[in-house]
Amino acid sequence: MLKEAISSFFSEWENIKAEPFGSGHINDTYRLTISGRSADTGPNAGVTDMGRDEIVNIAGKRYILQRINGSVFPDPVALAETHLKIEQRAAEGSSGIKIASIVPNLKGNYITFDSEGNGWRLTTYIDNSYSVDVASERWHAHEAGRAWGWFAATCSDLDASGFSEPIENFHRLSFRLKQLESAISENRAGRRDESVGMIEFYMDIVPGLLTIDKLYDQGELPRRVVHNDTKINNLLFRDKRAVAVIDLDTAGPGTLLFDYGDALRTTASTSDEDEQDISKAGFSLNAFVSFTRGYLQEVSHFITQTELKWLHTAPLLMSTIIGIRFLTDYLNGDIYYKTARPSHNIDRCAVQRAIAESVINSRDEMKSVVDEIYSGLQ
Repeated sequence: MLKEAISSFFSEWENIKAEPFGSGHINDTYRLTISGRSADTGPNAGVTDMGRDEIVNIAGKRYILQRINGSVFPDPVALAETHLKIEQRAAEGSSGIKIASIVPNLKGNYITFDSEGNGWRLTTYIDNSYSVDVASERWHAHEAGRAWGWFAATCSDLDASGFSEPIENFHRLSFRLKQLESAISENRAGRRDESVGMIEFYMDIVPGLLTIDKLYDQGELPRRVVHNDTKINNLLFRDKRAVAVIDLDTAGPGTLLFDYGDALRTTASTSDEDEQDISKAGFSLNAFVSFTRGYLQEVSHFITQTELKWLHTAPLLMSTIIGIRFLTDYLNGDIYYKTARPSHNIDRCAVQRAIAESVINSRDEMKSVVDEIYSGLQ
């Protein structure tokens, strides 16, 4: 299937090296490196009239090719349409941050379907860049805040009603709670008894966070176009600057709290997401301050008072939601996330619990930080 997908984008090229790339849980991602082209066809054969300006006659040029997981994203064409809308809006700015361009295939379509029905997407590769999984330096956090704030500002005047929801109820806590309750009841993998402590922790913490669902439903938290998966490794850096936002699969309607909270869930985390030594897991207030300063500098001109009021709670909301998702998948027998060991999902869940506990202990201080930084920007 990989060769079939590649040929739909590059029929005029040969000697294309494909290698697995990245650490995503859902899609299969490959980095393509072009090392030569066919001697029988020109570099723009079949290309010129399709506007495929990204395909150029340069050996060594690289791209990112992804097989979209149809079980998670049943409408790949809608993903491409969202990408194009946001890419177009981002191109209007001049912040130094960009979004990788989505490249059409030889027929001019932005999604290729192989003979088994899998959807494939090609995007440009951001050269001389790198990603990080843990914000080990304070500038990582500040730049992450600036980049995700830039994304929020870029999308701030887009009409969310014109965007599809790639995964229904993706960050809806009440929905994730129902999924967890079903997993506990069904106990498919026979892991419920060993998970009692983890189950009780999340069941205790959920009630105080459900207000956010209600505020969103009532319109008190504005419905905006957000990224919905703002892990720090969905940013690319060059030198000591964030230069790109990647992985727009989940982009669509949501609240700023989702993006701000999920970004801090990883940016202020003191460990990898699947760290087995739980003593290393927690939440860095220093990273929180640096991130929040960078973020609010970008969004302070449009953020509402209701969003601002709940901003400090967002990291707790998102660590709880993600923790519940890992726990649910563990109880169901690891059917959603890719795993490398039997305990992988419960290890991930434990890290999210450690983050949540750290945030709970620091919420008052976090609120003061948000208020102080925002006031200083007015």
